[in-house]
Amino acid sequence: MPAAGVAVTGNTSLGEQCTSGLTTFFTAYTGTGVPAAPVPQYLVTDGYNGAIYFEIVENNVAGGATVTPQGSFDSINWYSLGFYLIVSAGTTQTTLARAIGAQGINQNTRYVFQILDAYPFMRVSVTANGSTASLTAKMYCVPV
Repeated sequence: MPAAGVAVTGNTSLGEQCTSGLTTFFTAYTGTGVPAAPVPQYLVTDGYNGAIYFEIVENNVAGGATVTPQGSFDSINWYSLGFYLIVSAGTTQTTLARAIGAQGINQNTRYVFQILDAYPFMRVSVTANGSTASLTAKMYCVPV
């Protein structure tokens, strides 16, 4: 333990060990593909690899969408993440099955993904968006 006023070096996640993370990827996003700047395209999740959840809400009566949780080691090459779908179309699931890849999202519904594969960089990729579907994506996480 360092003396008072002495900086701790070599451990960048000390300040995160007593916190949880909540970050909004995008709100009321419409369109296809990953949202462009100034909307954050990915989150740096290094140090937050305890429990990670994505929450996706479709906010518009116009149509649904398809989203894919993704992770990366370098923010350049992206891979589909394994997940449990905890809440599907607003309904809490009674049994869980591991899935990977794209997930269809219905209109006016909420989905919660428990991510099973942690990467230093993570994002939600919108791979299809029907009509003028409006999506909100958030990530909740707990540091290790």
